[in-house]
Amino acid sequence: MTSTTAPAPALAPAARLSDRLGLWFAHAYVLGMCATIGGAYVFQFGLWEYPCPMCLLQRMFMLLSALGPAMIVARSRKGPVTTAEFASTGATA
Repeated sequence: MTSTTAPAPALAPAARLSDRLGLWFAHAYVLGMCATIGGAYVFQFGLWEYPCPMCLLQRMFMLLSALGPAMIVARSRKGPVTTAEFASTGATA
């Protein structure tokens, strides 16, 4: 029993470069947010600098803003992600 798969449509080289750059920017954004939050926790727990309530809210929203790019990174592990899918990652399963 053999299974056949349809070949993936060929993308223009510029489109593939754009998709790869978008994926790298998503990785950089998620890592940057994690590093920022990690640094804040070092100040809070390592240096005993307690944050104000506004800073706590800012931390929560920073993590929330990293969810979208994190979903794109997780989706890219299943296959190529095009620029058109960046905006609709949550809608497609």
